[in-house]
Amino acid sequence: MDTSDKNKAIASVRRQAAAGGLRFEAYLPPGLAEWVIRILQKGIDSMKEGGGIPAEEVMARLRKKMEGPRAEPTVWDKALDRPLFPED
Repeated sequence: MDTSDKNKAIASVRRQAAAGGLRFEAYLPPGLAEWVIRILQKGIDSMKEGGGIPAEEVMARLRKKMEGPRAEPTVWDKALDRPLFPED
């Protein structure tokens, strides 16, 4: 795949992910998995300490967002080693 096609594919995936999210499977080795969990926990703890948006407000926003129509998420096809596009 030449650079131009690769850039177009990346831009397409970004647009799809921005519209509908990104769904994929990933294996994280133990050290990386622990690191990700620690980062997430720090964010959760900071929100509990008043450093973030109150949970009730977050839930209200999520409920409102979920009521509307949503685009299909982009799916990474590990057999193809690239995103699975709707036209595939």
